[in-house]
Amino acid sequence: MPSTSILRAIAALLPALAAFAQQPGPTLMIDASANLHPISPDIYGINFNWDVGTNSDPRRAANLAAAADIRATLRRWGGNNTSTYHWKFDVTNIDADWFFEVLPDTSVNASKLPAGSSFNAFADQVRTSGGKIMGTIPVLGWLPKARAEMCSFNVAKYGPQCKQDPYAQYHPYTCGNGVTYVAACGDPAVLDGKGPSKPVYIQNDPTDAYTQFDESLQAEWVRYLVSRYGKANQGGVTFWALGNEPIWWDNTHRDIHPDPYSYDEVVSIDIKYAEAIKRADPTALVAGPVGDNWASLFLSKKDIVAGQSRGNYWSNPIDRTAHGGVAFLPWYLAQMRSYEQQHGVRLLDYLDHHAYLAPSNVTLAPAGDANTQALRLRSTRVFWDPTYIVTGDYWIKDVENNGAPVAPRMIPRLREMVAQNYPGTKIAITEYNWGAQDNINGALAQADLLGIFGREGVDAAMLWGPTKPTDPGAFAFKIYRNYDGIGGAFGETGVQASSADQGQLAVYAALRSDLNLTAMVINKTGNDLASTLNLAGFSAGAAAKVWLYSAAKLDAIVAQSGIPVGGGTLSAVFPANSIALLVIPPSLLPIAKPNVVAVTNAASYDKAVAPGQMVIVWGTGMGPEKAAYLRQDDNGLVSTSAGGVRILFDGVPAPIVYASSGQCSAVAPYFGAMKPTTHVQVEYQGVRSEPFEIAVAATAPGLFSADFSGKGQGAILNEDGITKNSPASPAAPGSVVILWGTGEGPTDPPGVDGRPAVEVLPKPLASVSVNIGGMPATVEYAGAAPGNIPGLFQINARISKDVQRGDQVPVRVKIGAASSQDGVTLAVR
Repeated sequence: MPSTSILRAIAALLPALAAFAQQPGPTLMIDASANLHPISPDIYGINFNWDVGTNSDPRRAANLAAAADIRATLRRWGGNNTSTYHWKFDVTNIDADWFFEVLPDTSVNASKLPAGSSFNAFADQVRTSGGKIMGTIPVLGWLPKARAEMCSFNVAKYGPQCKQDPYAQYHPYTCGNGVTYVAACGDPAVLDGKGPSKPVYIQNDPTDAYTQFDESLQAEWVRYLVSRYGKANQGGVTFWALGNEPIWWDNTHRDIHPDPYSYDEVVSIDIKYAEAIKRADPTALVAGPVGDNWASLFLSKKDIVAGQSRGNYWSNPIDRTAHGGVAFLPWYLAQMRSYEQQHGVRLLDYLDHHAYLAPSNVTLAPAGDANTQALRLRSTRVFWDPTYIVTGDYWIKDVENNGAPVAPRMIPRLREMVAQNYPGTKIAITEYNWGAQDNINGALAQADLLGIFGREGVDAAMLWGPTKPTDPGAFAFKIYRNYDGIGGAFGETGVQASSADQGQLAVYAALRSDLNLTAMVINKTGNDLASTLNLAGFSAGAAAKVWLYSAAKLDAIVAQSGIPVGGGTLSAVFPANSIALLVIPPSLLPIAKPNVVAVTNAASYDKAVAPGQMVIVWGTGMGPEKAAYLRQDDNGLVSTSAGGVRILFDGVPAPIVYASSGQCSAVAPYFGAMKPTTHVQVEYQGVRSEPFEIAVAATAPGLFSADFSGKGQGAILNEDGITKNSPASPAAPGSVVILWGTGEGPTDPPGVDGRPAVEVLPKPLASVSVNIGGMPATVEYAGAAPGNIPGLFQINARISKDVQRGDQVPVRVKIGAASSQDGVTLAVR
């Protein structure tokens, strides 16, 4: 047993050790009245989806749930392979990524295409898990000629090649990489990176694997997708990117585009395809030129190749010189502006550029050693900091100053190009990656980037190569989007925030619709930092709520004890390598908090609630004394606000049917009601009620009654579609009646919150049956009620000729495992 003196010595040492671990941190400042600007929700996007595992992975179900809970706001279908996607055949040429092969997915039912295609599966997944869709339009003019295995460099035709598909025995052809074999290649079946210093590229015949198509095929695709998913501004494919990374066309797609692109080629192609998109769906948003690489801001690939022949890629800009010496991206924007001035149509909505600006040992790389991790956190400054000079990078050079080191300040630079050449164009960074997504270091960088994108006014951003939804990088998204698991999020209106040392503590701040001030503080150091946060332009309440993500618990965002606020300041210790979200309430609320006491089916008044169902929220102080009613927004969707009221389901705003002090009606959002429970909150004049938890069912059908009591004579039309069923106007046996209800649950195609049933009529995924007078009726239609508001379903059912007559014949609908309420009747005579 240690002696008393030793114990005393240890006790005396503990405060000193604590002080050593806890260092003074930089002062933080937030002014909620300065630099107010909207933060685009589209900056929290990803490419494709999180890695949820294969169908046989036992963790897949949990990963899917975790992925949805992150709440990525935008998903992009993009990358090299999408440049050659043939939507009718559901195939791509996998280009230089894998031996220029076409390998159809044999699990797809080809007879039903384009239904069931890989793009449709992607779009369905996005629609059911929340977020907008960005597709890629192939613009190179060549697409696979059939749904069959083939390749551009068949060894049987073009001879031995430097590297060949090592799995050729499983395919009808041996396919190569299009480089003539020499001894330096080594074994062609071993993918070891060996090859000649000066490869000889094979000139192939594109028709071996392709057929030429023009923009009309892509316009047909857009029209097809509108017919299935709706227009872009009503839940369809919101964005279309014009191809992918022209700088690599002559490499990645050299089998169909062997020459480096020029200024004129890209603009000509993009105008042609953008015109086709806008004709097919005038509401679609078009993004281009989808550039990659720092050099692409200033030069065409024709310039770059000419410069490389002289030693430096910037040294011989023959194409730029031919265009008045104007840098490529400003010139591109100016041409798009000129088109709008001549034709009265904006073709380019987003300036789309990829941002692989991190050093090579950071981009798409593991965490690395301490120096690499420090570099990862430091290098996010390339997006904004005019004092952050990049040296030693092959591409990031000052091309206007003979390749001198340069401060990229990427986002301000893009904004300036837009302001000078095509004002009103938005900015999209559709690929970026700072690596180490599976490590707290990568999570810190990712959280910093999301804060930067919001502060600097990026309009859309998508992470390339998302990893598992349980990895630290995913939690960097979640702490902005859903930190408490019920929709708690960072604010929507950015405000001024600064740190005395952004390299130690980065801080970002935003006001939220519920009048709270949110602050994201990222500790990039290995020490706990004690700092003071000074507040201006905001009268704070007594204490801030805190949520923390740190190396101490990598599988969860953890609620912390509140931090007192007094005199416009708060003092906090920010743990080493952590992301802290502070939610600071106002000192006074303009009204009393709304109070929710019940949520019911709007037709049956049962408590079961399903996604897409019309509900009634009961309570007090929830809205104006005089009811405010449904209205449509600028896109023709039912608005998520009425009379100063919003109704949230796990943070997702619901389309509102009406709102008043004691009773509101809304349509449960599909994504906000996808878990076993959801939490309903009413927000009135910016004041939000406490969460009210309710159970969610897969389906919860309720039939409307004529007097809206949920009982008695149903709200039913007879076969003519005009006459209301009643004892005075009964239906005939064997005739069709039209039933109205709500609560059919998930649909195909996936439902869109607030979209009226006009051009797209989703049908329930679950089976539908009808029983009238104790006998089965034949269901002739079951789906969205044509021409009506969302949340209302219609069933056309043919009554059995043998049904028992009467003025109160019971009717019941079953969808999936759930049945509508007892007591609804119709008249049959």
